[in-house]
Amino acid sequence: MRPSASAPDGEDARRARRAEVVSRLLHIVDKQIGGGEPPASETWSELRELAAGYEGGLQAVAALESLVRKCEEQLLARIQAGEPDPARLRAGLVHFIHALVQKQFGSTEGRADAPSRG
Repeated sequence: MRPSASAPDGEDARRARRAEVVSRLLHIVDKQIGGGEPPASETWSELRELAAGYEGGLQAVAALESLVRKCEEQLLARIQAGEPDPARLRAGLVHFIHALVQKQFGSTEGRADAPSRG
């Protein structure tokens, strides 16, 4: 992101923090939902600390953490019940949650189109 000549330093810092929160959230989603890795509670704790720096950040992270955990539980239940195409289901959930994160936190330089990290 190119710094704006007219944006105060504080605003640049808030944008950078928001972009970091979004990037970390999407990384967690990619790993837990997309890759089937177990949840890392310390990662969520670090994310909450980072999100505490702006209005509504903690609430948004808490809501998305809850959503990710519920999606993960439902995904595992469907896989155990014989889901014929778990990879397709995982990919659909990742796409859905990415869109929610982008809506909640706003656009961050087209991050939703960036390749998954993992």
